[in-house]
Amino acid sequence: MTDPAEARRTQRAITQLMGTLDRSDAFGEAQFAALETALSLLRAGTPQKSRLPEPAQEPGRDRLNLLAEALASARATVVATSYAVTRLSDARRATSTYRAADPPDRPQRVLPRNGSQVDTTRGTVS
Repeated sequence: MTDPAEARRTQRAITQLMGTLDRSDAFGEAQFAALETALSLLRAGTPQKSRLPEPAQEPGRDRLNLLAEALASARATVVATSYAVTRLSDARRATSTYRAADPPDRPQRVLPRNGSQVDTTRGTVS
């Protein structure tokens, strides 16, 4: 970004969006990591004067440090997204396995050895 004012607005928007995410599940954590990567890359490509101040970080960070931080964030994004995909796949597999084990909707009749029929859904014997 060449416009310093636009770069600051974009950084603020990303920072605000990061603050609204629910990071309690894997999907939210993956979203946060992706936005953190975008913010790090944006800071690395923005002149020092145009950057928003970073909390708890030294003011004179150079581009190499910012790019290294962006790379670490990108790795975290990949890990968090992989974990989210695994969790979703496991949940789908568990749901489909559970559905297959559900009893059919029609009443089941059991033939006891004495010739009577038992309706297991109604609990009756005929």
